[in-house]
Amino acid sequence: TSPYLENFTERIEFDGKEISKKDLVSCSQEVFKAVDKMIAMGHESPTEFELVTAIGFLYFSQKPLDILILEVGLGGLGDSTNLIKKPLVTAFTSISYDHMDVLGETIEEIAYQKAGIIKAGCPVVSNVKDKRAIEVIKNVALEKDCEFYDASEINIDVQDSSLKGNTFIPGQLSSINSLILGRGEIIETEMVGMHQIENATCALTVLEVLNKKGIIKLDLGKVKYGIKTAKLKGRFEILQNSPYIIIDGAHNEAGVHALSKVINSNLSDKKVLLVVGMLADKKVDRLIARYNEINGDILASEPDSPRKLDSKILCQKIKDTGRDCICGGNWLEE
Repeated sequence: TSPYLENFTERIEFDGKEISKKDLVSCSQEVFKAVDKMIAMGHESPTEFELVTAIGFLYFSQKPLDILILEVGLGGLGDSTNLIKKPLVTAFTSISYDHMDVLGETIEEIAYQKAGIIKAGCPVVSNVKDKRAIEVIKNVALEKDCEFYDASEINIDVQDSSLKGNTFIPGQLSSINSLILGRGEIIETEMVGMHQIENATCALTVLEVLNKKGIIKLDLGKVKYGIKTAKLKGRFEILQNSPYIIIDGAHNEAGVHALSKVINSNLSDKKVLLVVGMLADKKVDRLIARYNEINGDILASEPDSPRKLDSKILCQKIKDTGRDCICGGNWLEE
C-alpha cells in the first residue's frame, strides 16, 4: 500500500507477508542499476513511486504468484502501474476531489484521468457513487469494449454496524449469475463504517467476475473469512478503547465525510477531540468544511512532512468558519 504508515516494507507484500529487508535491498540494487543505465542514455530519473513499482514488479516476478493485486498511485493515464496491459479485472472503489493539480478540477476530469487504467477488453468493476464519475467510467469502458459491472447498484441489507464492525447481506447484481451476491449470505467485516460495507461489496463483485471468467474458483468459507479478518492500518484504527483513541488517514473530502458519519453515528454520546493535521497542497478549505460535520472539539496539529500546513494557519482557517479551535503548539505548552 502507498503510503506506508510504519515500515517501508508495507508497500510490497506476498501471501500476507511484507517483503523482507534482504529482498528489498536485493531488488532495489537491481532496479538502481537499470536506472543508472537509463540516466546515462539521457532519460529522466524515475519518480519514487515508479522506483517502488519497479522494485515490486521485480520482486513479484521471483514469486509463484497466482494473482497480483496492484494499487495504483494517483491512478489514471500517467500511472506507472499501466505497464500491465491485460489486467484480469480493473476496479474503482470511489472517486473524489484529490490531487486536483494533476488530475483536474472537476469530477468529470478526475474520473476521465482515473479511467486511464481501463484496458481494452478487460472487465471493469465500479463502486463509484457520483453519477457524473460513473458516466465517464462507463463510457470509457464501452469505448474499450469492456464488460462493466456497477457494484453501487447492489442493494445491501445492513444487519449491524458499530465500532466492532459490520454485518450485512449483499443483494444480487443482475449482470452476474452469482455464487455469493443475492444468495442471502451473511457477510461480516471487522473494519468500521458503512463505506467499508461498500468496499467489501465491491471486493465480492470482483471475486464474482473472476469466478465467472474461470480464473478462480470461489470458496464461500474462505471468502467470508478473508473479508471478516481484513484490516487496513490507519483507517479508523482503534488503538485504545477506554477512552477511545482512534487514528484515521482521511485526506480528501470523501474520506473525511466517511469519517464524520462513523464518528457521529457511533460516538454521539462521547466528548470528541479531533487532532487534525493537513498538508498545505490539499484543498484545505474543502476539508475543513467536511471536518465541521463532526461534532466535537478540534485541535490543529501538523504532520511531520515538508509539505505540512502550519498548525497556526490551520487553526485560523478553522476559526474563520466560525468554529472554535485550539492550536496544537499552544495547547501542548499549557
